[in-house]
Amino acid sequence: MLRQQELNRAIAGIRQVIQPRFTAEEIFGIRDRASFPIVREVGFANLSIGLLGICSLFHLGWVVPAAIAGGLYYGFAALGHIPQKSKNPKEYTAMISDGFVFLVLSTFLISSLVQK
Repeated sequence: MLRQQELNRAIAGIRQVIQPRFTAEEIFGIRDRASFPIVREVGFANLSIGLLGICSLFHLGWVVPAAIAGGLYYGFAALGHIPQKSKNPKEYTAMISDGFVFLVLSTFLISSLVQK
């Protein structure tokens, strides 16, 4: 499950870098092209965190740092959606999925700490 989330994060990042209009317009309802550079920046963050998680497949010592970075990012992203008063269905989906992945990664990290 964790590996799938990292792959999804990397794919989302690629899409935001290549096609920022989708995230800006369809998720956040921003029709201004001036938002595209900011969406691309978010895409670079998603791509970087996703690639870190994918690399942890080959370097097991990277799993916990990847889970921390990804968990924090997902958690903050979920919190960032909460204050939006008029969320469209795609933003609700993003908020719920970000929160869910934060909980999964947090559970993994807590269980990793308890086992040690």
